[in-house]
Amino acid sequence: MSMNDLIAATQAMNEQSDRMRTFMDGFDAEIAARAASYDALAANLSAVADSRLFFSAVVDPSETAPSNERGGTFNSIAAAIAAAPRNSYVVLELAGGQNHNMDVSVPVYGQYIHLKGPSAANRAILQVAAYSTGAFNSLYVFEPHGNPRFRFENVDIVFPDALPDPVLPWSSRQGLIHFEPAGVLAAAFEGCNISGGVIGAEPALVSGAYQTNNVALYSVDLDGPVRVIRGVDAGVATIQTRIVTLANGAALNEGGTLGTNLLLQN
Repeated sequence: MSMNDLIAATQAMNEQSDRMRTFMDGFDAEIAARAASYDALAANLSAVADSRLFFSAVVDPSETAPSNERGGTFNSIAAAIAAAPRNSYVVLELAGGQNHNMDVSVPVYGQYIHLKGPSAANRAILQVAAYSTGAFNSLYVFEPHGNPRFRFENVDIVFPDALPDPVLPWSSRQGLIHFEPAGVLAAAFEGCNISGGVIGAEPALVSGAYQTNNVALYSVDLDGPVRVIRGVDAGVATIQTRIVTLANGAALNEGGTLGTNLLLQN
């Protein structure tokens, strides 16, 4: 091997060493950046977990500049629930004395949905809308996925008092909370007035078909042709009541056989 060959080989080795040094320096920098990221995550792990497990917001239809983020404001219940993580506890403070229009159906993925009005003297109003498909009348509903839970507190619920198309029958979407086949539903209503409804086509708080239902009422007035639950002849339900009044055609259930698939607590 000539001297020139040795010089060329030495230069090649030096260049290879420079490339390895550059690669290792970048590798070390990436490791350091990732370590810093993991350290930051570990230091803030409780806050990260909280952000995935708990979601709260204010829902105010009159807010002109909603933040549309956790801890902020939204214009609609649907938008707030859509922003919440799946399987989280969702507390929505509803502006009192205002109509919160239920004019879209709202998917709920394993969440515990807690809708709260400010107080018994200043309740929020959930105005439930209906629509016609050309074959059936339907309510806009909460659509359960993965056995969610619901709690309505100081919220008045107003159902339509006329069918969108009086010639057509209801579809299965005749309850504010729709059913999930083979699901388990828990729903509680406290400090609520339930009104509206159509004689002969009574809407309900819960469509209880094909699932297990546990419905609790505390300090609730039902006024008009409305039901707490319907369709339990194809499911099973327990209804717990305390300080509940039924007036002007209201009833706890539509369908079901007492003691066989429907248990009522007096």
